Amino acid sequence: MGRTFKINKGVNAPMEFQGLKAQYILYMGLLLLSMLFALVLMYLVGLNFILSLILIGAPGAFGAWKIMEMNKTYGENGLMKLSARKRLPRVIRFRDRVFVKRLKTLNKLNHVQ
Repeated sequence: MGRTFKINKGVNAPMEFQGLKAQYILYMGLLLLSMLFALVLMYLVGLNFILSLILIGAPGAFGAWKIMEMNKTYGENGLMKLSARKRLPRVIRFRDRVFVKRLKTLNKLNHVQ
């Protein structure tokens, strides 16, 4: 009889919970935590509990829907790629040729070695 080994097939798989992937799990958790904090705050102030639920439930449902939509649209890494793309400059302008000349000399030096 040979040995039997367990193979863990989900080692490199992205973390997923109820369809939410990667950072969207954190966003949903923060949304739920902020909703709970707002509900407790409204209750301590003295607002009616049912009114507090309605005032928190509508924006909370919209937030949850928006997070699920972003999860479906952008996927695991798409939102980070989108934010990185927004930070890239559209145009690079040179006021003089000194920078380009330095690049050419550096390029020649790197090819010689």
